[in-house]
Amino acid sequence: MITLLHEFGHIIDLLPQDADNLDGQSVRNTDEVMRHCRPEVEARSKQASRRAGRISLPARGVETLASTGMVAFPPGLERAGKQEGTGQKP
Repeated sequence: MITLLHEFGHIIDLLPQDADNLDGQSVRNTDEVMRHCRPEVEARSKQASRRAGRISLPARGVETLASTGMVAFPPGLERAGKQEGTGQKP
């Protein structure tokens, strides 16, 4: 989760680029992510640990994760390959 947040920070231009940077910028960027997101990351980590024994991921793991609330699709955004509103493939 931390890596995803770190990389998302680059995508939305909240973190300076750190690719091929040897002066420790990547570590500083991760520290910045954790400074802002630590409580949520720790809470999600505890939830995932409690659920780990109950989740088995089939080939369609994202749908299983979505049903647990660990992955949320934004309102109006349908999963790829499904017709909007029907849940059926086109």
